Amino acid sequence: MYHGLCDAVKYNGYGDYRWLNYQKLAENTIRPYQDLIWVMYFTARIKGNAKKQKHQNDYLEALAMQPKIKTYYGNYQVKQSFDRTSGQHYTYPVEKRTDVNLATQLLVDAFQGNVECAYIVSADSDLIPAIEAVRINFPNILV
Repeated sequence: MYHGLCDAVKYNGYGDYRWLNYQKLAENTIRPYQDLIWVMYFTARIKGNAKKQKHQNDYLEALAMQPKIKTYYGNYQVKQSFDRTSGQHYTYPVEKRTDVNLATQLLVDAFQGNVECAYIVSADSDLIPAIEAVRINFPNILV
């Protein structure tokens, strides 16, 4: 979500929504008869870049001040690749487990009866099987 909001500013000229209040967004999205229990934010902590770590820490601290936000962490793995054009090896971080953590939490909440409605905000199509599983096995839960 954060990176998508950054890209919206960078590439599309939209306003800067990086400091979007997810709790307020959720409260304004749900129906009047629904109660907001939690906003679950899934991410991974950046490693190896002090400036990016500081920005992320500031952001996560701001999120933590919102009483209904729960943050779940995946991790980053460093991958190596080779650029044939330059003949150089390079490394880059890849976020791991974030989508699996979200999918698992959605399924656990469905099986434990902790949810009647879940709003998922993601551009990751890897979540579709978990969403479909909830819809098939728990038709009374709105996802």
